[in-house]
Amino acid sequence: MIFGDRSTGAGNDFNQAWQTARKIVQSGLSSLGVVNIDEVPADILYEECRAIITEMEEATRNTLSSRMPQLRDIAAALLEKESLDQKSFQALLQLSPAEQATMNENIAGGLK
Repeated sequence: MIFGDRSTGAGNDFNQAWQTARKIVQSGLSSLGVVNIDEVPADILYEECRAIITEMEEATRNTLSSRMPQLRDIAAALLEKESLDQKSFQALLQLSPAEQATMNENIAGGLK
């Protein structure tokens, strides 16, 4: 979104998104409800996963678009320094206290 091209990691991101969508279907959290994924026809599974990924992509783009000034600052800092520590990254995001608390919880949850 910042530089107008996709990174080499985009392919891996898509694979992870596809696996997440399949898990959502397997968990019964999709519009298909509770199903045995092995019994779902491939074309229906594909369309359901595609719809989930499209919805996730749209939500992500909306979130990122709403923070475009901060993303530009982060991109500039990364071009200059190549990496940012958590404190620097969060400072550039300019999060509200509630958003900061949520991010800290998500980070802590991901480290378990």
